[in-house]
Amino acid sequence: MTTDSTEVVGGAGSEPTQGALSVEGALDAATLYSRNWAFIPHELQSRLERATIFLAGVGLASQIATLATRTGLSHFILADGDQVELSNLNRQAFSLAQVGHNKADATAAAIHAIRPDAVVDTSPTFLDGATLTSPLARADYIVNSIDFDNPALFALNRAARRSGKTTLMPLNLGWGGALIVFTPEAPTLEQFLDFGEDEPVRAAEVAKRMVERALTRSTAGTPPYLAATLADFLAQGERWPNEPQLGAATALTAALCVRAIVALVAGDPLRVAPAVNHVDLRVALEPPVDERARVTIHHRQVSARHPSLLSPALRDAVAFARARATGLQVRILRHGKLSREAREVLTAFRLDQYALYGLYRASSLADEGGDGAAKTDPSFDRLADDAFHVVALAADGVLLSYACAEGPAPRPTGQKRDWLRDSVHVARLRDRDRRLFPTEDELFGAQVFPSLAYLARQPLSSVREITRITSNKAVASPLTGLAVLEVIHAISHLVTDARFGIRFLLGCANDDGRRALYAARTPVLYAPQTEYERPQRVDGSTYWDEPGLTPGAFWPFIIAGGDVRASRVFYTRLDQALGAEAREAPGAVERLLAHTVAPAPRTLAPSAERSTVLWTADPYFPVKRRAPH
Repeated sequence: MTTDSTEVVGGAGSEPTQGALSVEGALDAATLYSRNWAFIPHELQSRLERATIFLAGVGLASQIATLATRTGLSHFILADGDQVELSNLNRQAFSLAQVGHNKADATAAAIHAIRPDAVVDTSPTFLDGATLTSPLARADYIVNSIDFDNPALFALNRAARRSGKTTLMPLNLGWGGALIVFTPEAPTLEQFLDFGEDEPVRAAEVAKRMVERALTRSTAGTPPYLAATLADFLAQGERWPNEPQLGAATALTAALCVRAIVALVAGDPLRVAPAVNHVDLRVALEPPVDERARVTIHHRQVSARHPSLLSPALRDAVAFARARATGLQVRILRHGKLSREAREVLTAFRLDQYALYGLYRASSLADEGGDGAAKTDPSFDRLADDAFHVVALAADGVLLSYACAEGPAPRPTGQKRDWLRDSVHVARLRDRDRRLFPTEDELFGAQVFPSLAYLARQPLSSVREITRITSNKAVASPLTGLAVLEVIHAISHLVTDARFGIRFLLGCANDDGRRALYAARTPVLYAPQTEYERPQRVDGSTYWDEPGLTPGAFWPFIIAGGDVRASRVFYTRLDQALGAEAREAPGAVERLLAHTVAPAPRTLAPSAERSTVLWTADPYFPVKRRAPH
């Protein structure tokens, strides 16, 4: 063991910068640490200067030593028998001129380059049980950065514990730093790693357990980006060419260690073993998990193409089709006739878009290939064969707008069914034991729509629910606005074409949906003051984003086929405007809508006047009147 308080090794230079020394030749420490004042009081600064730190192994700890010097420590004991290598320079406090020099000596040079009067004892040899006693006795605090293949790693912690001293064990992991604080009262290193007292240990096993414990016992757990790397390390770590380490992580680890030293000197509380102090830069700088997930979903949808929805193989499923000069392709597809591929496409689109709308939990849906990735929407799986999917796609297969018209949900599995009664009884909306539509089952209960007496008498077979009137939230296309109008225009065919037998469309719409219906000048009745009876209840779904539904976010609505037929002149003109040439269609639609007032929903108006639920034709303003006669 040698004492070196003046020499600077490796070409760093031994002459202090002019002005750094006082007239008497001593370092001007007050000026050196003058920027610490708000966070390290003068009395604590003095105590730091008197503390001695034993750094056992000074690869990673070279960064700790230099940062500790900049913070106010000036007494160090350094021990390491290794030499500086070129591959160390990405993370350790050495220069190219020091390659080939002993690490303890090179670290002393780095300390003296900051503070020439620092007292640094160096031992350029690898530590063992016999060489620990002297430096340990003279140190106040210990930093154990000994390589995992050296038995002195455990011997140092045991000796420090017997001496009543605290040992800091730093680790850099990916983009993060970890620090484990072993006080004399804390579990031993063997206990932390679950090794028996006399159990022989291999370096590879020590490394695996140290990394695994450090990540899994940290307050934040294993960062998602490190999970696969950790699994590979635990399974194949012995075959890795080297241990991957980043300079930023080493600097962060050094900062954790220096803060811990300052806290120990000050008597501040610290999180000690078996807990692990862990900070990850990548995680710290990333947005929240759902925001990251939405970005993933957004990118996935930007590149998504769905030509299978335009495939000739779906001809049996096509109930309505229209090709526009704008390039838009509009389809109404029968659910019961869809191919497996088309079902998968629509399920994925619905899930992703609901996540982008903020209604589904994006983190449950983002990992397309992972075990936790969502593949199907429970509500999609419950669709009966008589449901319809309304789509508008660009010529390249991008799905720009979508809606679904579906019947009531099937009875729950196992629910007893009266086959004789069902064979002779026509189920109507007013029936108490009837099957419920999704809006009723998930949100509002069964009392809202039957409050309209005329509607309550209608058979369920003549009613569908319109759900998911969406525009593609990920794709910015000049055709998106037209695509939404095309979908709503196609929906008008569902309630005016006698082949479908549909007289009423019901559902619930958020603000985007209401604006879309208004833009298409659709005659709609709304019940805006309806409260949620059982919000966000979807059997089998884990996707709802709590609290995804805020009061008033969705309004129940009704569209009557009779009102749409009464507006057939407008819908004919809208069809002509949408069918114009690509350059002319947006202007033609805009001019038509500018001179068209939304038609009044008259079919259900008498029922609305007598309803216990307040219905209105005004979608945007506080309710001031009931629906007009």
